[in-house]
Amino acid sequence: MNSAGINRKVPRIQLRPAISIVNTDKPLIEWIVDLLAEIDVRCKIVMLKSQRRKKWKPCFQIQIVGFTNLQNVAKYIRPYVKVKAKKLELLEEFVALRQRKIGSRSPYTERELQIREEIRAA
Repeated sequence: MNSAGINRKVPRIQLRPAISIVNTDKPLIEWIVDLLAEIDVRCKIVMLKSQRRKKWKPCFQIQIVGFTNLQNVAKYIRPYVKVKAKKLELLEEFVALRQRKIGSRSPYTERELQIREEIRAA
């Protein structure tokens, strides 16, 4: 309750970790989706088109969400990721910490929020 006696809810942040793969070559994106299906990773393709740059080619984005999907992809791509290896490591740590919790609505720990900030800064 605040000083006026009004009960206000504190907004709760919700973190949704994801891996995105973006490219303008649709056959390449479809091939990657087929590879992901072989390791039981469900994902979706989204087409992005620039509103300001009409002459630009459309871009295709694969979105991978869900803790199990993220773990499967991380294990598969870890040997090949060089530039964003630190982000991938932090993502894996975040997923492992959240999966230990009972129920998805448990509050975030300081470490989980710290991981979020480290990923944003990297």
